[in-house]
Parts: sequence; structure tokens; C-alpha cells
Amino acid sequence: MVLLSPEPEEPPDWLKGAVTQLMRAQQGNRNKVLNNITYFTARLVSADSSDARMLELESTMAEAAIAVGLADEPDGMAKIRETIASAIKGGKDKGPYDSESEVPSFLHDSSGQDDDLLLRFIPPAPIGIFPRNVQDMIGEVSKTKCVPTEMILGIVLALCAACIGRARGIRYRRDWTEVANIYLLLISKTGTGKSHAFNYIFHHLSDHEAQLKLSYRKARQKYQEEMLAYRKSKAPEKAVPKEPRDVQFLLEDSTIEAAADALQDNPRGLFWVQDEFAGFFSSLDRYNKSGGGEGKKRLLKTWESGTWNINRKSKDGVDNDKYITKATIGLFGTIQPKLMGRVFTEDDMNQGWPQRFLFLRSIATKPMTLPTPEISQASDELLRRMTTRMLSLEMHLDEYGIHHTEFLSMDEEAKQCFEHFSNTIASEAWGKALEDYTSKLARMTLRLALILHILNWAASDEEGRLDGVVGYKAVAHAVRLIEWFIPHTELVMEEALPGGEKIRKDRKAEEDPRTAALRAIAITHPDLGYKSARELLTGNFGLEAWSTGKSPEDALGKFLSKLAAQEMIHKIKKLSEDRKSEIALYDLSPLRPKAK
Repeated sequence: MVLLSPEPEEPPDWLKGAVTQLMRAQQGNRNKVLNNITYFTARLVSADSSDARMLELESTMAEAAIAVGLADEPDGMAKIRETIASAIKGGKDKGPYDSESEVPSFLHDSSGQDDDLLLRFIPPAPIGIFPRNVQDMIGEVSKTKCVPTEMILGIVLALCAACIGRARGIRYRRDWTEVANIYLLLISKTGTGKSHAFNYIFHHLSDHEAQLKLSYRKARQKYQEEMLAYRKSKAPEKAVPKEPRDVQFLLEDSTIEAAADALQDNPRGLFWVQDEFAGFFSSLDRYNKSGGGEGKKRLLKTWESGTWNINRKSKDGVDNDKYITKATIGLFGTIQPKLMGRVFTEDDMNQGWPQRFLFLRSIATKPMTLPTPEISQASDELLRRMTTRMLSLEMHLDEYGIHHTEFLSMDEEAKQCFEHFSNTIASEAWGKALEDYTSKLARMTLRLALILHILNWAASDEEGRLDGVVGYKAVAHAVRLIEWFIPHTELVMEEALPGGEKIRKDRKAEEDPRTAALRAIAITHPDLGYKSARELLTGNFGLEAWSTGKSPEDALGKFLSKLAAQEMIHKIKKLSEDRKSEIALYDLSPLRPKAK
């Protein structure tokens, strides 16, 4: 365990280092850096038995966040407090560093930088977005099962999606609605307790489904006996026995054809749980002789509750066609990091498969050691109550026997929060590898807001009806969740998905201040249009130009020439002759070396 040195008279190095890193952070990264450096520093400070150091960290980081302008953003102060509180809690829960080598260098030397660690580090799980009793339950299950907190957070979200299904939805506007349907892929090494943790969080739902299956078998046997008697009676005026519904919530070892049969009895939707996800897509058509990946294409529609129109040959004179409106299937899978490269192909990227997933990269930091504490009765009762209440949400049944989703509205503050985040993330991702994900991230924000709103009600100790209006708090917390999932997604994209090279180029461009200066200068060119502005944001042309340029003028000249060659500058005449006079129009001071 690394202990702090005795309290000095001036601010300690660890505090100066933390503040310095935040002050150096680029705009757009500051909230992420605030979260991460506070987390790292809280781990160091947690070695001190006194609360004074933690309070000093909290107040100083808040002041630094205000100084760099985070308080000027919408709800800036509230976000600063929430970010710092969540990071401190994560650091305290993680505990002190075991050795000096684990401590980030910037906590010892404020002159140094650890930007790669700060910006690529996956921030701690934001469990502060959950009700207090759910936070305690997540922490308790994490310790009992000896798994990372973020793993339990992801599984709890999956449980909520499985229980709610299509029973409730959220309406942003008349033509834009979402239901509580998510695809979530948990990426962790084998032996890290994924299955153990999942089985516990889902055990009340599994028990409920087992009881339903037992009741269905009895009802089915009774139905078959009644049908046999009906056929023998030869009495057409006698009422035909009603076939019982096979109600279920989870799919496990299934095919796409079996899923279609199950969906007919379950308009609420299904939740497909797949351990060892690497072979999942190939297994969908394992009994389909025609192949062609039809099961995979059909499943893709379920993310947005599309229609399944299945035409099959009749068997024994019985029509075997299926027409399923609002076919909804959520996904939860687990996979080892080394197998991620086998899951998605280039075609999958083009079809939008990875863009629909929430990726959760969970890293175990210590082995399981026995004995572990037993989960308290209070936590288990909370989990039971949450599951039961969410399952109690019924769909609306109309006069024609069709089930309909009941949609919750959003108040104006919630809408404004959603719009601000959606616009911000679209702007920040424009021209970068994450751009293809932004529209789906906006939709997932609404889905998570719906889940968090319902979870807050389901976990409450008080009885009462679910509030029909989703407020600002639920949307703000959903935004926080999406912001937390984004670095997981970027890491997975870089390591295992087609297009990972683009992520690395984006990061390299962002980290080179000269390229940023080139981009800022050239984007003011009067002939640059939409396409060129979009390409400029990637910074790739800037890096190439700078690497071959001998001076700022030469670098900018090569940069503009490259744009012209790519048909991004359309009105340049006498390119080589006019280049010097054109370059002279620009202020090149940002490109010149700084005087030491």
C-alpha cells in the first residue's frame, strides 16, 4: 500500500499534478480528464485515514474545473459536482495503490504529462446515477462475486431491458419513439466471473420464467385433452378450446426460426442471452439449408422493433406463415477480448451491426479470494422487488386483441438536455471514426433514459404508479452513461473492429498541435466546401503535409496542394504560381516553434 507523505505546508505534488493535467486538457476532453484524474488521485488519497485530504481534493478539483470553463456549460456546476463525487467514490472503492509503480507519474511530477493514460483510460462505472439502494446493491454484489463494478452495472441494465421489453416506451416527439431494447456486449477474460454474476442478477427473472413454463405445460396438456374431446364431439356449436400462450422473457439456445415462434406468443419482446458470443451469428442459421445469413439480417431488424414477414411452406395442410409486427429482441452477450476480432466483419460495419451495441470492457484487477461476504437479504429483496415491478408493467390490449406499447412523454428540460447532448456528440464525432455511431448513440440515450426512469420507480420503497413523464434527471443520467460507454466503444473499435486504424489516425491527429493549427488555418480557405471541411476534421492530410514540410510555409503549401489534388479546392488557378501569394494571406504564427 502506498502511503501519503506528511502534510506539507504548500499544496502537495499529487494535488498540483492533478490540477495541472486538468488545466492542460483540450476543450472537449476536460470533463473526461476531470473524471479520470480525480479517480486516480482519490485512490492515492484513500491511503490517508483522514477525510481532510479527500475534502481538499474535492474542493480543489471543483475550483480547477471552474477555472477551465466547465461551469460555463449547461448545468455546468451540477455536472462538476456529480463528476467529482462519482470519481472519488470510484477511487475510494478501488482502494489505495499496492505499489509505487502503480501510481500515475503526474501525481509525483506536475511538469510531466500522462495524456495517453488520462484520455484512453476507461473511467470508473458511474453508479452514482442509480438510486442509493441500487448503488449499495451493485457494490455488494461486486464484492460478493469478486467482479468489477462495471460488470454488475452492465448486467443490471440488461435485466431492466429484459423485464421492461416493449411494455413501455419513451416519446421524444410524435414521429420519434423508443422502447427499452438494448444490445450489450460484455468483454472480459475467461474466469472473471461473468456467468456467476449474470446468473445471480437474473435469478429472480429466471425463477419467474420457470414457474410460467410449468404452468404452461399444465395448461397445454389440458388444452390438448379439451381439443381431443372437441374433435370427438362433432358438435360445431361447441366453443373451440383456447390455446394457451407460452409466455417467456429470455432466449438462450435458440435459432431464428424458434425465436419467431416465441415472438408470436410474446409481443412484449424477448431478450437473447448468449454466453461466448464469438459464434453467435453463425449459429443463427445452423438449421437453415439455404444459408445466406438470413437469420442475421432478420435479427438486425429487432433492434428497432421492425416487422418480420416470414413465408413458409404449409405443413400437413396447416398455414405456417408468420407476420410479426414490432418484433423486438434485445441482446446480451459475453466474449473474451482475444475473440472480438471474429465477431464483426466489414459487411457488418456497413450494415450497422456494431453501431447498435453498447460495448462494455471489464477488467478484473484482482483474483477471487475466499471467503467472500454473503449477499444481504436486503439486497436480494431489492433485486426481487425491481424484477417484479418491472414485469408488472402490462401492455395495452385493444379491441382486436393487439398489444400496444404505452409511451411516456418527456418534459421540456429533458428534451433540451437530450438535444444538447445529441448535437454536441454529432459535432464532436463529425469526420471521425465514431461518426457512424452518433445517430444510434442518440437513440440509445433515450432508451437508457427510459430504463433509468423505470428503475428509479421499481427500486423505490414506496408504493405508487409509474410517473408518465420522463424528467431531466433521467435524461442527464442517461447522457452520463453514454459518455461512459463511448471510451469502451472507442477501445473496442481500435482493437477489434474494422476501421480501427481510423481511430488511431484520429488520435494521432488530435495530439499533434501543428496539425490542429494547419487544419484551423486551411479551413478558412474560401473555396473549401462541405466535403473538404469534413475531411479536414480527420487531420490525416495535415499529418502527411507536416511530415514532409520543411517550414510552416512549406507545410501549408503541401497541405493545400494535397487538398487540391483530392479535388477539395475547386477554384485554384495556376496552382504552383499562385501558391506563395495564397500562403501569404494566412497567419502562420501558430505553426512556428515557440521561443524557449
